[in-house]
Amino acid sequence: MPYFENQGVKIVLADLEDNFKKAFYKVDTVVFASGSGPNTGADKTIIIDQEGAIESVNLAKKIGVNRFVMLSMLGQIILKPHLSCTLSLCQAPCR
Repeated sequence: MPYFENQGVKIVLADLEDNFKKAFYKVDTVVFASGSGPNTGADKTIIIDQEGAIESVNLAKKIGVNRFVMLSMLGQIILKPHLSCTLSLCQAPCR
């Protein structure tokens, strides 16, 4: 990610299956670019693509992050568990 670092963008990586709260401190924008990948089962897809995303939105809101950008693969190869999680996230209320 040298391109972004050369532009003065601080990159923070975090594990959505671990405590990732620290990644949200002292940032003004979160770019959520995560996914469980095409080779995992539905359980990992739900944990990462749905629950991890919902928790990320909620943490950003709680901590006061100004912008939250979510990247999605929708429109490429449609994998049923991934599509289901994307649709669930769009309908999920922020806590």
